[in-house]
Amino acid sequence: MSFPSRNSIPAAFLLGLTLLFTAPLTAQQPSPTAPAPAGASPVFSVLSVKPNKLDGPTPAFNFKPDGLSIRKYGLMWLLLAAFDLPYADRIVNAPSWATSDFYDIEARVDETDVPSLARLTKQQRLPLLQQIFASRFNLRYHFETREFKDFDLVFAKGGPKNLTPSVLHESNIKPLGRFHMKYEYVSMPEFCQYTLTTEAGMVVVDKTGITGRYDFTLQWSRPDDLVNGAPSEQPLIFTAVQEQLGLKLIPSLVASRVLVIDHVERPSENL
Repeated sequence: MSFPSRNSIPAAFLLGLTLLFTAPLTAQQPSPTAPAPAGASPVFSVLSVKPNKLDGPTPAFNFKPDGLSIRKYGLMWLLLAAFDLPYADRIVNAPSWATSDFYDIEARVDETDVPSLARLTKQQRLPLLQQIFASRFNLRYHFETREFKDFDLVFAKGGPKNLTPSVLHESNIKPLGRFHMKYEYVSMPEFCQYTLTTEAGMVVVDKTGITGRYDFTLQWSRPDDLVNGAPSEQPLIFTAVQEQLGLKLIPSLVASRVLVIDHVERPSENL
């Protein structure tokens, strides 16, 4: 069955997903003195998955000290988050209801697992999300590698600028205004993943070779962006990156991981 391409996912939803999933970078970044224990893998002892039957509220995804709380999320966007995939075209054989059905999910670990959960990074929390699919959606899958047209992030003429080496210890991405973001303690791969991939409409891969973490800001607009009835004066993302950061996006072909769904079911109610 065909599935909407990356360009057909609502831009507002993608921006929301970006902001929601950058939050754990800040909240869960382990300190140098308290790394997450090797092999730690808490499991949900309480898990409720129910159809969302309310209209209006914006989708919400919140990590809590003892688990997580999700409102109005479809299977597709949960899969994108749990398997760290950038766009819907990286998921094959998804059923039509993966974007039409929405769910409210409450999940908690045992009290004894709360300290371990608090030390997990975003990446280390992904298996927790994956538990939901195995136990409630009966998901079976495998991975393949396929080639996609995407973008590389490289140096523009004159090289990078306005990137300040960060003295902070936690990643944070926060809005300063309309399509105006402040990045703190952010690496170039994270910048590509959490902003450029969404705004460019294709996956953006860091090819700058820039290491370390930086503080910087970026302000841009979208082709159909209107502010107070008039087009925005800010440049589009491609121009903004070049003018403000001394970087640029160039077309590329990349091999990318694809999640192939072998079997999935709608979850039963009142679980």
